[in-house]
Amino acid sequence: MKKLLLLLAILPALTFALKMNAAGIQVSPTSLDFNTTGEKPTAQNITVVNPTADVQIFEVYPDDFTNVISAYPGSFSLESGSKKIVKITVSPSKLKDNKPQKLGTSLSVIGKPLADKNFSVGTGVKIPINITAESF
Repeated sequence: MKKLLLLLAILPALTFALKMNAAGIQVSPTSLDFNTTGEKPTAQNITVVNPTADVQIFEVYPDDFTNVISAYPGSFSLESGSKKIVKITVSPSKLKDNKPQKLGTSLSVIGKPLADKNFSVGTGVKIPINITAESF
């Protein structure tokens, strides 16, 4: 019991000793809608901005349908205040069925400070993606 009380007394002190940083992120637009007809890939751009004072590493990837949705570049670094255009491509020819379909998922955009030696927390944004694949 004494060990538990000692641990409970020390734990808050350790928590305050750690420096926590939250990375910032700005992404636009806030959602993507793709309407495809045929098997030809279609693409849209998103803009990722680093609003923080630190250099950050970013990753962009679809949560589902990774064979159909791609992001280029999928990983990159940004200086403070910089922005990057990322091309999001939907390839309907990679769908399992060549039937009309409606798909929904999210695009994850994650940012984390590059050179933080202390404990840090990354920040992420989820962008809804809706895909309507008409005829093939």
